[in-house]
Amino acid sequence: SGDCENTPDDSYCDDGNECTAEFCSAEYDCSYSNLADWTVCESRAGKACFAGICEETKENDTCETYVELTPGVQYSGTLGGFHSYLDASACLPGAADAVSGPDAFFGFAYETGYAYSISAAPAGNMDVALVLWTDCGAEAECLAARNAVPGGGTETMEALVFDGDGTLIVQLMDITSQKTREAKE
Repeated sequence: SGDCENTPDDSYCDDGNECTAEFCSAEYDCSYSNLADWTVCESRAGKACFAGICEETKENDTCETYVELTPGVQYSGTLGGFHSYLDASACLPGAADAVSGPDAFFGFAYETGYAYSISAAPAGNMDVALVLWTDCGAEAECLAARNAVPGGGTETMEALVFDGDGTLIVQLMDITSQKTREAKE
């Protein structure tokens, strides 16, 4: 407040939070705004800013840091502590609003001549969506999405057959909190 009355110097307004930007003006004193989600915390490796708080990121919290899946091997985990990274609205027809929520990313290598199946069995009443992407880049295309089973049910993509060999990205998204928000509106 009084520190920046005569000299508009943002350093006088430093609140010690690396996830906020400080602004000092002679007219309005100090003000603060949260940095964009996914801004890397400067002083802490493996952490990023979310709503003005520096939080830990998980191994496969972003598309680029996906965990490789092995066909026939079950992966077990939780979406607790994960953050919303990629909006999948364009992949789920009929979605009125943005389709996003805490998500985790997995990659799997596919080969010609095989049919693949991907399933996600959530715990409790969690509602999940599965989204299949070509890659993680700006030009990534959504190949398929599945959110047909109400909360607590297993989502499955079956008979996935591909031309050639390659790697695809699977996004597993918890949309439970989104549906709770929609019901309240």
